[in-house]
Amino acid sequence: VSILAVGTLCNGLMHTPYALQLAHGRTRFAIVVNLLAVCILVPGLYIGISAYGAVAAAIIWAVLNICYVVIATPILHRSLLPGEFWRWYGQDILAPASAALVPTSLIRFAGPAPTLDQPLRNASVLIIAAVVAQVACLLATPVSRAALAQYLRPRALTI
Repeated sequence: VSILAVGTLCNGLMHTPYALQLAHGRTRFAIVVNLLAVCILVPGLYIGISAYGAVAAAIIWAVLNICYVVIATPILHRSLLPGEFWRWYGQDILAPASAALVPTSLIRFAGPAPTLDQPLRNASVLIIAAVVAQVACLLATPVSRAALAQYLRPRALTI
């Protein structure tokens, strides 16, 4: 499941650049990339699943989406938003991901170990980790920090 989660994370990272590309009417690149992916993916799935089962499918999904992020996204940025890739990657992806990773890792390793006999405690720890990760992501990006400050400023003055 963790391999599928990595693939799905990378797939989610591709949604905004892909939507930008479609909004600009540049569908040719998407068609070529997806045709190439199908030509590699279908035989890879057939061979991989035959030999290694479902784990191979998860690995292929993750590798495909990692390639989308590592290869296709810089090409999209070069043609549609020149000079913006590293800012997008650093400010919009790495900063919030790192900000969420630190507290959630601390909760994971310093918190109680999940057990089958305490589902309420497990759910509580997951909810706390999710809220902390969301707040960390919010504070890690300049746009959301500015929006939060703009929202809180009038309320702080009335107290």
